[in-house]
Amino acid sequence: ADGEIVNEYVAKALPTLTPAQLLSATRNAKAREYEAGAMILTEGKDNDKFYIVAKGVVEVVLPRPNQSDVVILQLGPGKYFGEIAFFHNSKSNASVRAAESNPVEVLAIRYDQLNELLKQSDVTREALSQAAERHEQENIEWREEKV
Repeated sequence: ADGEIVNEYVAKALPTLTPAQLLSATRNAKAREYEAGAMILTEGKDNDKFYIVAKGVVEVVLPRPNQSDVVILQLGPGKYFGEIAFFHNSKSNASVRAAESNPVEVLAIRYDQLNELLKQSDVTREALSQAAERHEQENIEWREEKV
């Protein structure tokens, strides 16, 4: 662990991990870049990764029947997505894309690696699980809006 540095965005997204766990998460996190406007996750498709925003802004987008897609949330550095499908063992329930204004860098952690980390940290599992519930509820409420 000598000289290894914890990624600041991993630490922001998962503040309840111990320093050793944060190092492990940092090692597992793979940086990926997306052009402005590029799709990162597509609703209804399989996803096997947990994503942390490192640079730029991503938009969480919900399609609405007979209407244009609606951006329900913007997430900046240190925020994360992909946790709902992890806990519910489901396909992505929203699309996520790089905002039109800038390219984006995200850190992707595979679900199997995330699961190993969460086995060592009940408090982190609980925090992510609660966030997943909250985000899923927000998605449901947005879908029901008839705006």
